[in-house]
Parts: sequence; C-alpha cells; structure tokens
Amino acid sequence: MTTKTLWRVSNGRILPVTRRSFGKGLAGIAALGALGIRSGEAQTRKRGGTIRVAYVGSPVKLDPHVATGSEEWSMLRAVYDNLVWTDETLSPKPELAESWESTPDAKVWTFKLRKGVKFHHGRELDADDVVFTFNRIFNPATASPARSVFSMVEKVEKGDPLVVRFSLKSPFAEFAQLVGGSFQAKIAPRDVADLNKTPTGTGPFKLTEFVPGDHVTLVRNDAYWRSGEPYLDQIRIVYLPEEAAHVAGLMTGDLDMSWWPSAEVIPIYQANRDITVSIAQSYGYQPIIMRVDQPPFNKPEVRRAFRLICNRDSLRKIAVGNLDVPVSNDHPIPPFSPMYMEQKPLAQDIETAKKLLSDAGYKDGMDIEMMAWTGRAGLVQAALGFQDMAKRANVRISVNTVPADIFLSKYWLKHNFFVTNWNGRTTLYEMLALAYQSDAQWNESQWKSKAIDDLIEGVRREQEPAKRKAVFAEIQKMFIEDSPAIIAYHRPSVMAYRKHLKDFVPHPSGWLDFRTTWLG
Repeated sequence: MTTKTLWRVSNGRILPVTRRSFGKGLAGIAALGALGIRSGEAQTRKRGGTIRVAYVGSPVKLDPHVATGSEEWSMLRAVYDNLVWTDETLSPKPELAESWESTPDAKVWTFKLRKGVKFHHGRELDADDVVFTFNRIFNPATASPARSVFSMVEKVEKGDPLVVRFSLKSPFAEFAQLVGGSFQAKIAPRDVADLNKTPTGTGPFKLTEFVPGDHVTLVRNDAYWRSGEPYLDQIRIVYLPEEAAHVAGLMTGDLDMSWWPSAEVIPIYQANRDITVSIAQSYGYQPIIMRVDQPPFNKPEVRRAFRLICNRDSLRKIAVGNLDVPVSNDHPIPPFSPMYMEQKPLAQDIETAKKLLSDAGYKDGMDIEMMAWTGRAGLVQAALGFQDMAKRANVRISVNTVPADIFLSKYWLKHNFFVTNWNGRTTLYEMLALAYQSDAQWNESQWKSKAIDDLIEGVRREQEPAKRKAVFAEIQKMFIEDSPAIIAYHRPSVMAYRKHLKDFVPHPSGWLDFRTTWLG
C-alpha cells in the first residue's frame, strides 16, 4: 500500500500533517526545512542548459556494483536506472520494470521489462542484462557490498526476453523497495568489459569526462526511454574541498547546487532569497565506530565506557547545529521510524566510565588515535566534540583528519577507532544487512553476532507488522546492551541549490536525480 504525506506551511517551513509508514516498516519522510516546490505543473518545462554541482569529496570508482563513496553512487544515479525506483516517499515506482508481481508468500518475484530501452552504447536492454547484473553482484569475485543485502535471493533467471524472475530463500515483502532502493542494483549491460572505465547504463545522462580530483561531465542521453526527459543539456560536477568555495559559488551563481552543506553554512543559504535549502528526515547516521576485534575495544567494558562518555544531545548539536534532529540511542533505528521502540537514550556517566576503564586495565585512562575525514558535514565536528568529552574520563584522544578518498582507501575497515557516515537507505533491512551482518563486506565494527544475524533474517522473513516490530525491538535491545558504535543522532539529508533549478526533487537518501530538473 502506498501512502501520501500531506504538507502544511508553518513559520515559513513545510511540515508534514501526518507521518505514516510507506509499505511495511518504512517511515514517512518528514521535511524539516523549506523544500523546493515542483513548478512544472504551473510552468512549461524548458530544455537546455548546464548546471554545476559542487562536492566536498571526489568520486573515485565508477563501477556501479562496487562504488563505495556517496559521491559515486549519487552521481551514477544519472547514468543508470534500477528495475524499480524507490522515490522520495520511499514508495516503489516502475522504472526499467514496467510492472512486477509476487507470489502470495512473497518468495517469487517477477518483473516485466520495458520494451525498446537502449543502453548508451546502442543495444536494447533485455532480461539477460538483468540476470547478468545480479549474478555479478552475487559473485564473491566482484566484491560488491550489495552481496550481503541480496543474500535472500536463491536464483535469478530469465522468463522470456523481457521477463526476469527472482526466487527467494525466504519471504520478503519489501523486495521491490530493495531492488529500487539499493544504490548498487543499477542495471548494467552484459557486453561491456570494464564498467569502471566505461560506465554504460540506460540512464538520462552519459558520462563523457572524468578527471579524478577535479570534475565529472555528464551530457544528455537523447535516446532516453522516458519521453521528453531529461531537460538539461549537461551536468558538471566539480570537486571543491573547501566549503567556503561552495558558499561563494552559490552566492554569485557560479554554482547551482552544493551537496550536503554543513550546519555552519545552512543559515547563510537560508538567508538568501535565491537559494533553496531542503532538509528531510533520513535513516542516515554518523557513528563513532569501535572495532571489537582490536584492542582496546575487544573488551566490552571499554566499549561501554566510551558510550557512557558521550553526551548525545551535545554531540548532536555540535554536528548538526540547530537542525531539529532527535537524539538517537546507539543503533540504526531512528526515533521517527514506526519500528522504533520506546526507550531512553543512554545518559552521560563519567564516573561509571572511569570505573569500567579501570576494571578493563586502564586505571590511568588511555591514549588513543581517532580517525575522521573531511567531505561529510558533521564528521570532524563530531570527532572533536567527543574528544573534548573524553578528557573528563582521562581518555586522551588525538584526532587525525584526512580527506575522504584517503580515509576510505587506507583507514576505513582497517583502523580501530573512527567516525564515519552512513547515508540513508530506503529500507531498515538494508541498513542492517550492509553494516551489521557478520559476513557483510562493510561490517566496519567487526561485531559478529549470530543472534543479530538471526534477527536481521527475522526482519526479512516476518511479514506481519506487529511481529516485525517485535523483531526490530529485539535488535534495538541488543545494540543498547553492547553496541559497537556510538550513534547520537540520525543526520538529515540536506541540499542547497539556486531557485532557478526547477522540479529538482530531493531524496532522503541523498541521491541526486535530475531526470525532471530544468532551468527556469
């Protein structure tokens, strides 16, 4: 069932009248700031023009099935389509699949493909390409992080040239949302040898130029299957590591959009009548990760002590400023989700933290390095905020800050203590499967718990909402007891763009979708 969110205007902000779930277990997206209103219904859309989008981080990988950084998959949304598109309300909508259906037990899903859709190299899409795409994701040699997300798929097979069938090991009612929301489930052609060198999709734009550490150029795909789209001639994505350059560019009009601005500059943009700031609730979060397989965090007393060091409300304010974001409680289920159970977030307790550290063999506290990275608003601020809190417990933290590309290649999944960024997914199941299943490629904390694995599988298997919520409650209880992460807040999705960008629809995941965007 699809549910619409109604909006009302209050003090210059657009707010939801209601917050209901979309499908089973999905939270409605509540806008916290001024969202760009679609104007295409009142104005005639115009073709042509180039927009300039600024990133603080730089894309590195172009292969859609192994892309790691948010810059990469947000950019690749322009190049590729999914079978299904999970839209800004987290509702699944037809994309490359014009329709789909499942058996009553939700174990077999059949997708009917559109006829006449062409890849950028000219060949028409067929079922073999979809089978190729998912088998490539499933292949351990590909090293796709999405492999754990789709672990419930037993096989994918061609029904006829335009029909694809997925047989699941267990029921999953949200499977359509998953293939539409997983950023790595982009459909690729079976006859392109190296997708990293030659990104080739069916999307509205073709990637024509990639200069690492500088810019990406995307040009309109005139053969796009959706009539009339896209409207823009070109998208130019530029790498500007200093946010001051974003502010200057948006103010003068040299830039059209800044992706994920920090809390410090949002008031500057909001004060400018030519700039729209969109702020939407998201499943995304910025955890402080403690590797449980490495000292000192192989001792649960230390993990508990570090969690007690944190003042969650203060850390939230340090990282996201005055944004209206609720305090979270060290697990990936946000307070605004229908799957959230009633609970009181862990309070700061410095004396108990000191005792736990002493019991673990650190009676004089400890010295430890914490890695943080630039390119994501809030990360460095959160690291420095926690560093200051830890001094009271005799924990002396040296914060080492590096650019995003260096962090992701040298420190992420390797260092024992770091702050990182998870953008929102379209299902809570995907959030859990990507980062907390024991065999997940992105299990950054290395917290391997059979009980958690079984509960994540239970989330997938259970179809009855009340019983499903009970499974989510058990997951939250386990995190509250022994979380490998400090999760103080769920960061909203934020975009700042000039108001001449018409019909740009912000997505809670942070995806950039310019299919309907035009310059007015």
